[in-house]
Amino acid sequence: MRQRSTAPTPYVSLALCAAAIVFTIGTTTAFRVSSAAGGCARQLQARLFFGLHGPAGTISEPEWARFLADTVTPRFPDGLTVFEASGQWRGPGSQLEREPSRVVEIVHDDSTDTRRLIDQIVAIYKTRHQQQSVMVTRAQIDVCF
Repeated sequence: MRQRSTAPTPYVSLALCAAAIVFTIGTTTAFRVSSAAGGCARQLQARLFFGLHGPAGTISEPEWARFLADTVTPRFPDGLTVFEASGQWRGPGSQLEREPSRVVEIVHDDSTDTRRLIDQIVAIYKTRHQQQSVMVTRAQIDVCF
């Protein structure tokens, strides 16, 4: 007795794939249209990761607060967010290094001036606290109010 195959034919598979693509495109387009209509805007989200250990020891809370008030806030007076974090990475000899950190998140336009302001913040921190690096990440986001 011959068993009947339950596998979809190539045409059924092709039709299902096409339907999935149309659905995905349609929902993405609908999201963009509804986002624009709802007061949303495309922006960049920058995250700056500041390690708090330096050659002179741990950067104190008053030192961090002073840097935030004197360097970061004047460049981005419209707002930002600060997170306490704990960073880790592989140091020399593959030794696990850990240090307390702060993450500053800034939502901004994608302009040369804004990128220059972020670069200034990084340079000042590295010089002032003798840091080798400050990691900066950027992502495009939709901002809705």
